[in-house]
Amino acid sequence: GGKPVVYAGSKYVEFPNSTAMTTTDSVTGATREFLLTRGVKPYLVRSNKSDGSMGPQGYVSDVLLFELVAGKAVFRSRLLASAEEKGFFFEDPRISTVVSDDGRIVYYLSGTDYSSHVPGSTNLDVMNRYVELKTDRRGLPLPVAIDSATGKPDFSDLSPVPTQTRSGSWSFVDAKNGTIAQNEKLEIVVRTRLRPDFNDPSVQSLAGGQSWKYAEQVFVFKNWDHFKAYNWNDSLIDVFGKRDTEPTSSSVAPLTVKTIIQDTQLTEKLKSSKPNVQIAPEKGKGLGPGTRPLRIRRDGDKIYISDGPRMKEFYAGTIRSGVTSIKSGDVIFVTFDHEIRYFKQKVGDRNLIRRHYSASLKFFDSTLTNLIDYRADVIQPRTRHERGLNSGILDLQHVYPMGYTIAVNARTGVARARVIGGQADAHTGSYLFDIVKLLEEEVP
Repeated sequence: GGKPVVYAGSKYVEFPNSTAMTTTDSVTGATREFLLTRGVKPYLVRSNKSDGSMGPQGYVSDVLLFELVAGKAVFRSRLLASAEEKGFFFEDPRISTVVSDDGRIVYYLSGTDYSSHVPGSTNLDVMNRYVELKTDRRGLPLPVAIDSATGKPDFSDLSPVPTQTRSGSWSFVDAKNGTIAQNEKLEIVVRTRLRPDFNDPSVQSLAGGQSWKYAEQVFVFKNWDHFKAYNWNDSLIDVFGKRDTEPTSSSVAPLTVKTIIQDTQLTEKLKSSKPNVQIAPEKGKGLGPGTRPLRIRRDGDKIYISDGPRMKEFYAGTIRSGVTSIKSGDVIFVTFDHEIRYFKQKVGDRNLIRRHYSASLKFFDSTLTNLIDYRADVIQPRTRHERGLNSGILDLQHVYPMGYTIAVNARTGVARARVIGGQADAHTGSYLFDIVKLLEEEVP
């Protein structure tokens, strides 16, 4: 951590895992660009010499809003505060954008609700949840309304609540990274990462022999009303295709539920060049969603990008003739995501386990349900900030995409994707992607 800075009366030392959004000022018509970051308050790190693990103590973060003005981040407000005294912590904010039936762009703030969801318990667990992020008429995002009794917003779910097993214990789903989007059919598509407890006999019964450490799923709904009517307590039943044989909380079922990729499909090709640093194969590799999807459309040899269907398109350049990754008239989507692997590192007399996150890309068809290309290790943590040399969490080196904006070059008029993400859980970085060049880098 660095020296504390004060925003809205609180001290913060780190600003990781940011996301981004743009709005339109309805008065002037100007585009406004915002950064939503995790403001981390001062904390301690404790190291376990026996197993090399390290963990933060007293780690609390709030969602802070900055506006990018003339290339500088200007603080605007604290959008959402964790309530440590009430046992509520909100982490890893993501922005989703959806066009309503009346043509209005609606923004949703999703993230990790780290609090107790077991009645009568104070033990913290994880749920993935979201709330609408409202803006004023000038396009400024407004602080999220909070229930004074719970310290929480009026969340809606993107994951199931904990369930009590027959033995009386509780079964939890590690659910994170959910985003909401629309495909070309204007269906609502939720992409998420559900990690059930496969040691739970009830989960084993549902899974029928399936298991994973990490996996991504998509849930598809006909429209917004259909999506809102869904009970996420049924999500594991639907993931494992057991709706016809298992009791459900609701008769509302998604149009499609699909596991699109899991850790068992990943292969390790990275090799360490340092004798004191070795990959820990027994811990495997993991993966997870990062940003909301970026829409890509080809018209002849011209490429256009946008936040989604029915949203403003931006010219991204002319593609080389003969490229078949996208055909004229086609629409595909790309997401900027992450992989995780683990290293064993010898430092003096200590054996450390380091978590290593790199950025990956996933290309989807127009339905957002079929993965058509996967590119691993697109960005590796290489800079000082990315490698955690200025971070309070010493076991972490990572590049962690969380959101994007569309950046148009004022001179050329060509648009690129500016991807925003975390660096070693301490900093925020941005990465500019030329979408045309990505499409031209076809993989045999």
